[in-house]
Amino acid sequence: MKKKTANLYVKMTAKSPVLFLNLICFSILILLYLTLSTKVDVIHTYHVILEDHKIIIPETIHYRPDKIYLYENRNKEVNCIKVNPNDLSYRDNAIVISINQDLFDYEVTNIKVDMPVKEITLFERVFLHGGKNE
Repeated sequence: MKKKTANLYVKMTAKSPVLFLNLICFSILILLYLTLSTKVDVIHTYHVILEDHKIIIPETIHYRPDKIYLYENRNKEVNCIKVNPNDLSYRDNAIVISINQDLFDYEVTNIKVDMPVKEITLFERVFLHGGKNE
């Protein structure tokens, strides 16, 4: 049965390449539709300092994050934290985010945070920016 179907496909595409060209055009249209409709986050990564239920980001940031991803090793565990406007404050060119729970030991020094800055389409990310995070 499979061989008959394969032979039929070969006969149809050998006689007239219209079926083959239609399949290629259909595949390209599906690829374009999926890349234009899929949204991905643009993130910035910062080194942070933990002290007394506070996350301190020692850099000036010109946007207010809705959520942050906190981790020591991205391959092991990533903690997603929703940031309320009441938990956010500024101190000497740094952002301070108050959290309620202990996520790490305070002896850990290499903690990073990822902040989504904006959303772009997968088409923009791959074809216009070359896959880079801007």
